[in-house]
Amino acid sequence: MTREQLAAALASHNGAWAREARAVLLGGAKFEWLSEGRKTVSARILWDTWHWRLEGLMEAGISPTTGVAEVVDALRDAGDAQIHMAMILGPDRARTVFLSADLGVCVACT
Repeated sequence: MTREQLAAALASHNGAWAREARAVLLGGAKFEWLSEGRKTVSARILWDTWHWRLEGLMEAGISPTTGVAEVVDALRDAGDAQIHMAMILGPDRARTVFLSADLGVCVACT
């Protein structure tokens, strides 16, 4: 995945977190491809992990990272869709990006 492909996928999402992530990416932030072996993962599996993480934070009284609640909702809505993941390493924080199997659409972003 190239910087341009990731930026285009982020542009497909109308959420504030995706716009912010795209701006950070285009500002020169490093990014990493997280889909091990270029394999996708079911959104349902990712939802289970991220939902559990969000519930644990809430139960502990810890505020979740920006966009986590929206990611949980988007992954739930994506059902069994296959997802790739990338991370943008900005100067202030890392942002996780969830992408469609064809890499053309940003499904969610923290």
